[in-house]
Amino acid sequence: MLRANHFAFKGSILLEIMKILCSVQFYHPAKGGMEEVVKQLSTHFSMAGHDVTVATSANTGRSPDATIDGVRVKSFNIKGNLVKGISGEAQSYLDFLKSEKADIYIFFAAQQWSTDLALGNLHRLPGKKVFVPTGFSSLVQSEYSQYFEKMKTWLKEFDLNVFHSKQYQDYSFAVNNEVMNNCIIPNGVNQNEFSNVKRITSTTNTSGIRVLSVGNHTGVKGHSEIIEIFSKAKLPDGSSLTIVGEKNFKARCYLKCLSKAKILNLINKKKEIKIVSTTRKELLDLFYSSDIFLFPSNIECSPLVLFESAAAGLPFLATDVGNSTEISELTGAGIILETRKNINGYSMVNIKDAISKLETLANNQDKRAKMSKSGVEVIAESYTWEKISHSYLKNFEDLLN
Repeated sequence: MLRANHFAFKGSILLEIMKILCSVQFYHPAKGGMEEVVKQLSTHFSMAGHDVTVATSANTGRSPDATIDGVRVKSFNIKGNLVKGISGEAQSYLDFLKSEKADIYIFFAAQQWSTDLALGNLHRLPGKKVFVPTGFSSLVQSEYSQYFEKMKTWLKEFDLNVFHSKQYQDYSFAVNNEVMNNCIIPNGVNQNEFSNVKRITSTTNTSGIRVLSVGNHTGVKGHSEIIEIFSKAKLPDGSSLTIVGEKNFKARCYLKCLSKAKILNLINKKKEIKIVSTTRKELLDLFYSSDIFLFPSNIECSPLVLFESAAAGLPFLATDVGNSTEISELTGAGIILETRKNINGYSMVNIKDAISKLETLANNQDKRAKMSKSGVEVIAESYTWEKISHSYLKNFEDLLN
């Protein structure tokens, strides 16, 4: 494609404008790690002066053709993926991608209709094509074996594949299959939310340990394990566990969490378990006011909540899931729990080890303070969306030039 050059002034700088189309299964006001990543990136692309559109699923909280923070959001009624089947406005979506004539098409996450429909159709799109796989969560599942056999070819059809870490299975899959068009760009945080961190936790706290966990009730965020670890751990009287996730009475995980919390709160009055849904401001307040972040999730790619926990000065305990070990080492803000992988590739925490490490960290205020300080400093220095979005844009410019 011969690209028409468009320029604009931003301050005193002459800026070449790129037309960027981001494609993702769900987007704001939907809540979740992927939703937040794409929202932050697309908003920062727009703030840098570029023409940005997000193609995504319809949402009752948003009009079909909305503009949010300078980003156009185009909605489609589509569900499914290539393995389970896709239903809805598939052809309308493909026609839209082609008609947009974007300079950069960026697809987030495999095994979702927003990417899967484009696979095999990339040659029909006029611009440069970028893929952010975000983990390949079903890589070892037998029903996806043919899908990932084809993925060996699909990856090579993209102009660039962006991985969040060299320490996770999606990057290893690419390298082992001689996919060379790769780069590494990590996740991060919105530094505006964490620029003036003041820990609410007192160093002389005598009202118990406040444990926090954040993750929607998908059934794979380790909620059952979190409740078991907290309920069996020997913690000071007045300790509490708060699990934050979207309220969903259709989700079995949500109903199980409510039931377990109710029973355990009746059995032990000296501890409290809370299952809540929050606003963003309320969530940030919980990050600041808690003592320990507990995250024995079963499957992740590069968990956004661990970056946010570190940015808030909140030490974390996490399973060896995605690149959580790398995040722990880079930030100095985390401790990795003993973990095993089951037959489907899910990470399963060792409950006894997790209880022991929770008790040890709860009883060591000095260690928590040291981890807190390290996390805040490292995130502010290297892992902000402003810096990360610049890395994406630099790669886009290199592709176009």
